[in-house]
Amino acid sequence: MNREPTSSNPSFFNLLYSVYFWFIKNIKSSINTNSSNRDTYKAFKSRQYYAILQQMPFSSTGNMLTSLLLTLFFWNDVNHYVLISWISALWCIAIINIILWHKSKSIEKNTLIKKHAAEWLTVILSLAAILHITMANYLFGLSDEQGRLLIICIIISFASVGAWMFSFLPIAGLAWVGIFTLGLLIGIPYHFWGHYWYFALIVTFFGLILASTVIVFSRMFLSNLEAETKIEHQRQVVGMLLNDFEKNASDWLWETDEKGNLQHTSLHLAKALNVTIQELEGKNFSSIIFSLCKSATSKELFQDLNTKLCTPLPFKNMQIPVEVAKCHKWWAITAKPLVNFNGLFLGWRGVISDITEIKLREQEMEFLANADPLTGLANRHKFNQFIKQVFEKKASANCTLFLMDLDNFKIINDSLGHIVGDKLLQEMAKRLSAAIKPNGLVARLGGDEFAIVYQYTLDKTSAQEHAEQILDTLKKPWYVHEYKIEMYASIGIASTPKDTMTAHDLFKFADMALYSAKETGKSKCSFFEQYMEENGKSKLALLSDIKKGLINNEFTIYYQPQVNLKSGSLNGFEALVRWNHPIKGTIAPDTFIPLAEESGLINKLGQFILNQACKDATSWPKHLKVSVNVSALQFTKNTLVEDIFNALKSSNLASEQLEIELTESVMINNYEYVVKVLNNLRERGVKVALDDFGTGYSSLSYLQEIPLDKLKIDRSFVEKLNVVDNTQATAIVKSIISLAQALNFETTIEGIESANQIAIFKGMGSTYGQGYYYSKPIDSASTISLINNWNNKL
Repeated sequence: MNREPTSSNPSFFNLLYSVYFWFIKNIKSSINTNSSNRDTYKAFKSRQYYAILQQMPFSSTGNMLTSLLLTLFFWNDVNHYVLISWISALWCIAIINIILWHKSKSIEKNTLIKKHAAEWLTVILSLAAILHITMANYLFGLSDEQGRLLIICIIISFASVGAWMFSFLPIAGLAWVGIFTLGLLIGIPYHFWGHYWYFALIVTFFGLILASTVIVFSRMFLSNLEAETKIEHQRQVVGMLLNDFEKNASDWLWETDEKGNLQHTSLHLAKALNVTIQELEGKNFSSIIFSLCKSATSKELFQDLNTKLCTPLPFKNMQIPVEVAKCHKWWAITAKPLVNFNGLFLGWRGVISDITEIKLREQEMEFLANADPLTGLANRHKFNQFIKQVFEKKASANCTLFLMDLDNFKIINDSLGHIVGDKLLQEMAKRLSAAIKPNGLVARLGGDEFAIVYQYTLDKTSAQEHAEQILDTLKKPWYVHEYKIEMYASIGIASTPKDTMTAHDLFKFADMALYSAKETGKSKCSFFEQYMEENGKSKLALLSDIKKGLINNEFTIYYQPQVNLKSGSLNGFEALVRWNHPIKGTIAPDTFIPLAEESGLINKLGQFILNQACKDATSWPKHLKVSVNVSALQFTKNTLVEDIFNALKSSNLASEQLEIELTESVMINNYEYVVKVLNNLRERGVKVALDDFGTGYSSLSYLQEIPLDKLKIDRSFVEKLNVVDNTQATAIVKSIISLAQALNFETTIEGIESANQIAIFKGMGSTYGQGYYYSKPIDSASTISLINNWNNKL
């Protein structure tokens, strides 16, 4: 019969059948795991086996002492041969169990047991139960009231404690309970048939309770094993992805188990210690750090670090001096504890950053009066003094000034780290020093900005040739670690007396020429022309127009759809601002957004965009989201969260329909405040997306800690997929999507322009797409029309 009884006409027999059905079903689920994987089943069964062995010293010692007590108590009442045979058999079983326990101490907890080991252990425990209940029944018929009370107490205690101890292996626990229950039910009627029938009912009920306990405890134990296995699998997947992604980052990942031993070790960390990953695996993390602490200061700071590692609370930027290969270094250690679903501590995962150069700069005395401490070139002070002296010598000074910026420095600095960036600047300084003409000065003015100034005027042809020589020198490849780096620079040139006769204007005009070189393609030189000064004035006029435009409602919002790549359905729109200038017509955001950020008007403009986007989105279906870009400067405004929720409240838009997009540059400054703001937004339903991912700061430590919902992959990767050899671009996009999936982030691909691209990114597992293939940015009215006419097969 395979069906449960119906609820109609309930009877005592139906109730008994329901209880029977429940027992059979739960016994099966307790003995068999939910996993269809045979290896997982064996692993779980092994863990059940070892769990019982761990408490064998206690149960075996109890068996031995109890059997000894009963032997002494009944020595004068029972045949000595019977007692001696019985206690000898029990002691042999107890010794066997203790031996099994002792052998298991040297075995790893994840080691699989031999075939039928669990069954043999069940047989051994069952033999012990049979010996106990047989002797109890035997003694029961020979004892007085006092002896019977002792026997009953011991049997009940053994049945109860055994049910709890052996519940890890349900077949053993159920066999133990069943033998004791059946033995009592057989023994009592044998001695007292017709009497104490109610005692048999009590024993039956008691046996059912104990069997239920075994089932419940065993299922709880199996559930914990399954949860632990799932967590370990996730840890391994995330660990592999992070280690793979780490190759393009400057941070060193490390991870330990609950004992503090390293696992999933970073290749960069192994290289820093001049050892292999295999030599690091399994080593105690604290011991490794302590071995690198040679000075009294470092040992004192190590104690602070060790204290933090003994307390399962996250910590950040714990700085400690170390000595590696006889070189003094400073490391910054950030970590957070790993816990399972039940809050059990599983170890640490963290990041080590080499901050040696930063610490050395902090410890140095005030910068030398005329030298840049990083490159050894003249600093800004020396440069100003040199220019001043040139113009003070003669009323009509002759001077040529080259101002230059590295075009790709930010990308290198953000992706490979500041240490590599500093080495790049030092290399540039060497090349500039080698390329300088006589009677010239090369200076580092700050960041990646350099200057070369001569105390004479170079004609345009000579200046052009010299600038091109400098650019060619910088373009020669430079290798650091496994990276091949090519340096590109833009140069602005101004001279006297052609362009000006004052030092102030000379620098200003060279800076204008540099800005023109960058604006017209980079990696080139540009001479100052008079129109550049006019452009500067136009820029000021445009800034004034922006202020007026905000007052006169000249800005409007356009929307570009974001589409689910799998289903083809609309997910929402990104809000993009346009400026309808009364004279110049439509102005693209690339023209006025940077100017608004420079002037601080971005806060007011950003508030307008947010308010209007929320208002327009209220006319859309409730499942569509609106994404609004938030500038890094807006995060410096303490009322950002209040402004966002005021916009939602005034427009009556649900917070779940709003998504805030920010760039990685937001994280560079005021990191803790930004994380606090984002947590506040997400707690109240607003989604958060990281825009242009892969081109900015891209620190792994930030990626793990920033509260995010989505990564937007920059359109530059899409463009690179169109070239013939796109292996590297494809690998990077796959890695980013896989990492996002492991961290439970959605992804949006920007710049999709063909159905072929949709198929590629859909195959990679990306969530959403956005680009001209679906639609160019359109106004709010056209957005409504697009929603109403949207075809999922578009």
